Amino acid sequence: MKRTLLLTLLSVLHIYAIAQPNMALKRKVLDLDTIAANKQYRFYLPYTNTGDELLVIRECVSTSSRIRFSPGKQVLNANGKGHIYLRLDTKEPGRIKEKVTFTTNDPKHPRVVMTLKAVVTENAPGPKLVFDTTFLNLDTLDYNSDLKFFFTFRNEGNGPLLISNCQSSGGSVICGNYSIEPFMPGEAGRIAIHYDAKRVGPSVKSLTITSNDPESPVCSLTVKLFIRDPKESPDGSQGTPSK
Repeated sequence: MKRTLLLTLLSVLHIYAIAQPNMALKRKVLDLDTIAANKQYRFYLPYTNTGDELLVIRECVSTSSRIRFSPGKQVLNANGKGHIYLRLDTKEPGRIKEKVTFTTNDPKHPRVVMTLKAVVTENAPGPKLVFDTTFLNLDTLDYNSDLKFFFTFRNEGNGPLLISNCQSSGGSVICGNYSIEPFMPGEAGRIAIHYDAKRVGPSVKSLTITSNDPESPVCSLTVKLFIRDPKESPDGSQGTPSK
């Protein structure tokens, strides 16, 4: 009996010892290349809790007052993904090489460090966000269908492109995954969109994309579609008007 209790206790202690959180940054070095002076750059730092316990980010500290965070404290479940909003103010020309330190509850790695690098100039080349199309006509879809599609784009400018936000005009359209890291000149990317088709009839939704494109910092995308009434047949006959 005592031996069984001892083995059980040792097993519990072993599980407790190996179960712990771990903050894994997607990138330990963020190189923004050449950026403009007297500008404000906003972007996100993606990370994952690759551990088995709740991750708590207790503090974010940088070596420069030009870098701000939001939120400074975060809690993330095991195997969850999150991001930290970062704002960089470039005041004068010169080279930037700052360190950002995250303090967590990981007993093995309580501090995770990321390096941010950039060259700040007065006349920095700017990015240019160009979408393959800004309008999608998805025609007719079935009610309650789970639709996912993409808007693709390219950086046709001469500086790093940062997508800082994607906002939809209604709850049925949700901006999904898109890279929150810089797109260098010539690089392409895409923004995933999820549509929850639970309202019958015609629908036109807009999405607002915010970036650091100096000429067009805000651009709009449009999605048009028609959701078929579930009471109607595919050809529209023997149907009941939607309310």
